[in-house]
Amino acid sequence: MKKCFFTMVALAGMLFAACSTEQEPMPEQAISGAKVLSLTTTMADFTRATDTAFETGDQIGLYMLLPGENLATIVHNKEPYLDNVAFEVGEDGTLGCVEDVNSDGVVNANDRLFWYTDESCTADLVAYYPYQAACKYSESVGRFMHFRVKADQTTWENYTASDLMMAHLQSAPTEETLSLPFVHQLSKVVVTVNNELGEEIADLWFADLYGEVNYLVDNPASLETSGVKGMIRAYREPTRATETFRLILAPQANVAPRLMVTTVSEKQYTFDLKKSVTFASGKQYTATITLNSESTSTEFTPEITEWEEDKQFVFQPRESLWSVIGNFNDWADDVMMTEVAAGVYAAEVEFSGVTEFKVRYNKTWDKNRGLKSGSSVALGEEYAVSQDGANLSINHTGRCKITYDANREVISIVAL
Repeated sequence: MKKCFFTMVALAGMLFAACSTEQEPMPEQAISGAKVLSLTTTMADFTRATDTAFETGDQIGLYMLLPGENLATIVHNKEPYLDNVAFEVGEDGTLGCVEDVNSDGVVNANDRLFWYTDESCTADLVAYYPYQAACKYSESVGRFMHFRVKADQTTWENYTASDLMMAHLQSAPTEETLSLPFVHQLSKVVVTVNNELGEEIADLWFADLYGEVNYLVDNPASLETSGVKGMIRAYREPTRATETFRLILAPQANVAPRLMVTTVSEKQYTFDLKKSVTFASGKQYTATITLNSESTSTEFTPEITEWEEDKQFVFQPRESLWSVIGNFNDWADDVMMTEVAAGVYAAEVEFSGVTEFKVRYNKTWDKNRGLKSGSSVALGEEYAVSQDGANLSINHTGRCKITYDANREVISIVAL
């Protein structure tokens, strides 16, 4: 897995930030000799959901957690030394404290953070993105923090804000640079659509997926999926020619989500996984699908990306209760159709000369479709159908695919 690095270097001296909301900041003379703690980012080898560096305005939270037996005179037992302190990325890539450390009502260069003075004590430093003001460690000791991806990731802001990353490092007070290795905690899916429909795609989303996780601040490895399954809409890359969509979701095992695609004319196409798949933490799943009026399957194939790749998974059409029946089998045995998109059904049939057929539901005539007008049909054309319509008649020898679109009530035939 490619990791991202978050580097601590010196800024101008900052006053110590209180470790709980009840404490007043310590005066500078009370921590005489303490070393300055400062933060900045490095651009090299750093990726996030966007595969780029942090952007101006991004906010990161930082905890410094101490063992309960150390520095009891400065902090209460089992409380953090720094509790969810917020930093914001500036235009030059450096991080500035966005909290009023000095409690003077102003956030400026005088707001400075210091290490504690006991150099024999090793602290756990935990940084995370994106910052959440409600994640105070002191208010939830031993309890899980919660993070939920945005259900609507169609905007750049919501998409990037769904990329939970954490970095964990143990260190004693030091003047040297500290590098915190950020790791993607969630999973990313990238879908590229080869659009052959002749109209633009309006939306792409996954249904039946988890989007929430719980984790312990002092143990990022404790990450676990929670909540209920729902829909996650994907972010669309600005370059329309590629038709590429991205989304972030919670790691989850043995799930079989549906992939939904909607066009600008409100046609909807649905695909299901051939078998359940596991979305792992920090891994990216990349897919290329072809979407046209004859689409019968969708295949996902992995490729090397900034996130770690994982195994291939494949979409397949769904079975249905619609079928084709005709004189090609003496009107005796139904050829079951497969739902290749939402409300679109297809089956392959072997024709031998003049052939008549109809489409029906659940192998009965209670619900059937035949020609709305006329009787003969030709390859490659669409024909309107209706309940109890006339038999469709075609003069052709060879294997064909019959497609019934229940959304528009039309049937078409193509030679294979």
